[in-house]
Amino acid sequence: GGDFWPGPLDVNSATANDQICAEYDRIWDVKRADVLKFIAYYECYVDPQCNPSDLYPGYVIPRDIREWPGNRPDNSPEQLAPYYDRNSDGFYNVLDGDYPLIDVGESLDCQTDDYLLGDQNLWWVFNDAGNEHTLSGTEQMGVEVQAQAYALATNDELNDMTFYSYKIINRSNSTYEDFYFGTLFDVDLGFYGDDFVGFD
Repeated sequence: GGDFWPGPLDVNSATANDQICAEYDRIWDVKRADVLKFIAYYECYVDPQCNPSDLYPGYVIPRDIREWPGNRPDNSPEQLAPYYDRNSDGFYNVLDGDYPLIDVGESLDCQTDDYLLGDQNLWWVFNDAGNEHTLSGTEQMGVEVQAQAYALATNDELNDMTFYSYKIINRSNSTYEDFYFGTLFDVDLGFYGDDFVGFD
């Protein structure tokens, strides 16, 4: 059974449909190095004094940057996956120089800004209203979850760790109190009996 399905919920109705679930049944993989290269390529492309084919011969924009799910399928002005909107038109378009919002200049504030974390980031979105709850048998809550799994490229123990972040959005008209959120990890690295997991 299952209680969650891929895709965002409609902002107004807190519903999902099979087409959206199928369209968002994937994980976007963004690397800081790829975003930095794209930014440099685009800035060269729009500079009349620069020839991008000389600096970046054969460059192809990575698929997950091209197909980044920055805009919601319900046409709400709210961003879905965080992105840098170069021309502030409210629409993700890689041809305008827009890119997944990862902290390339170490200027974003993790307490206030919504952006991708880490040197490699896996981003996906899922909901609990795409179908019946066949695992728990409970009612749908109208919850959308925007998830990140990320890793850091360092020269210490952090290099061997992965981190997870979940942004939980109540799209329903209900108010939930005394809400608890938990995660289950069963990642077996080598011998299953000596793995360590931490959480906040």
